[in-house]
Amino acid sequence: LVKTLRCAATVLGIVAAAILGAGPAVFGSIVGSIVGSAAAQTLPGIHEGDSRQSVLSGEGPLAAIGRLNLGGTGHCTGTLIAPSVVLTAAHCLYSHALHRFLPPSAVHFLAGYSRETYIAHRRARAVLPSPDFLPNPAGVVDLAGNDWAVVVLEAPIDQPPLPLADVPLGPDTVVEQAGYSQDRAHVLSIDPACRILGRIEGTPLVAHTCDAVGGDSGSPILIEGPDGPAVVAVHSSTGPDFGLAIPVGVFLPAITAYLETDAPADGAVAEEPAPTDP
Repeated sequence: LVKTLRCAATVLGIVAAAILGAGPAVFGSIVGSIVGSAAAQTLPGIHEGDSRQSVLSGEGPLAAIGRLNLGGTGHCTGTLIAPSVVLTAAHCLYSHALHRFLPPSAVHFLAGYSRETYIAHRRARAVLPSPDFLPNPAGVVDLAGNDWAVVVLEAPIDQPPLPLADVPLGPDTVVEQAGYSQDRAHVLSIDPACRILGRIEGTPLVAHTCDAVGGDSGSPILIEGPDGPAVVAVHSSTGPDFGLAIPVGVFLPAITAYLETDAPADGAVAEEPAPTDP
């Protein structure tokens, strides 16, 4: 397995510049284009059959998961982890057209979004990507685990957030993944029983078998506990054989202040152009 993951990581590195240059809702789709016409029949990220199920996201704990609309450039998935704090992937918030991260006014979070309805809509007032995230690493995928970001909302949402859990993610750990896939953009899709394959050697990332495609970037990898689902990792990128996710333990120290204060800190992107529609 380690050898397989090492080889796959090399393949991902070869196409990284193209992957990271794509829009958020198609992040990772370029990987599948190199595997031939057979892969063209299925979206990259669907592994051995499509296990995704559409769910009603406007009720229960999954209402903390929402669609992150990105100023008309696409969408990703985010998770409410505090009343005013959303966790997502950093590459979702970076505009290659602008050569910088999107301003907060262009970022909209729709909690519990389902077929044009949602339990709450909030615009961002601050965006804080990992300070070490590189939007276009030269020839390598971000294997350092820096593809994470926090979005601080303009007002809290009255919805219980999902807790973060820093737990071991060994091979065959059973997990769930839930997000707004590009081919099911208006409903939340969940892969209810995927698994962790193992850690990518020399990196903090884990490989997983969850069926996650473009639009699922930033979505939570979940473990069901006695008190309901908890976020154990953030989905970062998709390949033909497995996806990559960043375990919570990689970024938890960096965002602890946000969970405690619910307020932006030094390093936040805070410029505010004219508001845009969600």
